[in-house]
Amino acid sequence: MIANKTLPGIVVALGVAVVATAPATAQTVTDHVTFSVSDFGSFPSATPPYDPVAGAFTITFNPLDNYVNQTSGITLNSLNLPLDSAISFNYCAAATCTPSVGDTITAGTLQIGGIADGAGLVVYSPATNDFVMTINTFASSPSFQNLTYANVSTGNFVFFTTQSSTSSLSVTAVPEPADLTLFGTGLAGLGLYAWFKRRKAPADLAIA
Repeated sequence: MIANKTLPGIVVALGVAVVATAPATAQTVTDHVTFSVSDFGSFPSATPPYDPVAGAFTITFNPLDNYVNQTSGITLNSLNLPLDSAISFNYCAAATCTPSVGDTITAGTLQIGGIADGAGLVVYSPATNDFVMTINTFASSPSFQNLTYANVSTGNFVFFTTQSSTSSLSVTAVPEPADLTLFGTGLAGLGLYAWFKRRKAPADLAIA
């Protein structure tokens, strides 16, 4: 009788304890990002071949580290712009960072773009299919700053950039496999507790 009455409590305690062992703050995070940006102007005057610009990417990084022209840890899932090079990113964890000459970003800034001239710059002479998008305070409260792109079809010395842009930005955290395992273990413990409770004998209830 005593064993039957105390076992459910032990199971629940173990389940809660396992969930509680998960790190309070994970160092490496994975985010899925979707975006759509419109209202592009050009320099010099030309008709933007893509407006809006839309896409999605998945990124894994440590918000406490700096990254420069990083190609691993980022996957471009979709993009309606042509891109001639691999996707890459810059991320600044310090007060300010200078990932390339003439390009300074502040703490929490994420830049993604082609690697042709670095993640934070666009090659437009000679013309390339290249882009860069900047997101402020990415790890805490992401907000779109700007997007600039070049396109071979418009020729040399022409690039397109957001003006008073209309943007849609969605950042969704992707659970780490270890977190899912711990969460599942906790749920299993609660399930066992419910099972034992349903099987409790009437004599047990009388003793309580």
